[in-house]
Amino acid sequence: MIIHLNGWPGAGKLTVARVLARKLGARLLDNHTLHNVAAALCDRGTDAYWSLYGQVRDLAYERIRVLPPDAVLVMTNAFLRETPRDVEAWGRIKDLAASRGDRLVAVTLDCDLDENVVRISGAGRADNRKLTDPEPLIAWRSEYHLIVDDAEDWMVVDNTRLAPERAADRIVAYLDGLPPSPRNPAP
Repeated sequence: MIIHLNGWPGAGKLTVARVLARKLGARLLDNHTLHNVAAALCDRGTDAYWSLYGQVRDLAYERIRVLPPDAVLVMTNAFLRETPRDVEAWGRIKDLAASRGDRLVAVTLDCDLDENVVRISGAGRADNRKLTDPEPLIAWRSEYHLIVDDAEDWMVVDNTRLAPERAADRIVAYLDGLPPSPRNPAP
């Protein structure tokens, strides 16, 4: 099973994903694990950056493909439907799940704008090369939309006033309510 959390920068994806991975005994691959290699070695947004990011992602996905069939993976991203690179990257995650025969559970982690602005300036974000300036976030939220796909298993969690444990509990409850798939029974 692959559980993918998509949400705005600062919405709490990594925090919730860590709790969720612990509760499920899952592996965690957050978007910054992939991006930080490129960010450490290239200027962000350049062709060299995106090339290196793609190489790192491809290596990680190759490894995911050979994980044991019962492996559960939690992933995070901030995918926007108006951005061709994000649409393509979401397609790669869907292909990854299909290539493993995994159930893909898409979770949109939402957060209202005021709380999102507070969180994006939070301590520790800069240390992880995460966005800390609220201005781009505000602009993105007024111009773009998170990818909401036609995934068979999809849910929204409004994380505005939820502790990470409670947000993860909602996801686990959703997973528990899914019918077993032929290859991968619900956790």
